[in-house]
Amino acid sequence: PALVYRLQGTANAVRIRYPADTSTQINANINLTGTSQDSLLAGSVTILRAGFNPRTDFATMLADLTKGSTPTVTAPSNEYIRGMQFDVHVESTPNLEISTSLTRGLLAEVDLRLRGNVRRPTLLGSVSVSEGEVSLFGNKYQVNRGDVRFFNPTRIEPVIDMEVETRARGI
Repeated sequence: PALVYRLQGTANAVRIRYPADTSTQINANINLTGTSQDSLLAGSVTILRAGFNPRTDFATMLADLTKGSTPTVTAPSNEYIRGMQFDVHVESTPNLEISTSLTRGLLAEVDLRLRGNVRRPTLLGSVSVSEGEVSLFGNKYQVNRGDVRFFNPTRIEPVIDMEVETRARGI
């Protein structure tokens, strides 16, 4: 017989150091319900703060995002994870400041929905940047606006639309 369960978790001001070179502080209300064959991880996560290690290369992060590939995981060996579905809303506090040694005053808002399953997760929604300054490839850029949107319900495929300004010298 299948094991039936209902687990609830609440996190307040918890710092997560994943992926490498990042530190995110969150609040979360998460529920895991179902059986060992079919379960649902649902709830909400609010990003309070986001920071990146000084070695973080935003150009590489953007390049990785634009590859348009959805991470595919081999079949999980754990029977409790194999049938798990996702429905998690990820948002930020208004005007979330993203801080690094390569940014200044970078304000963003996150409104994403994690769907799919462990083998094929998907993201829907957007990350919007309203203002700030970022350094890429040794140049400083003023961000007027920027959006990373996720429309594809079958794979993680970001669409990046940014408006930035810089000054050219010595041409």
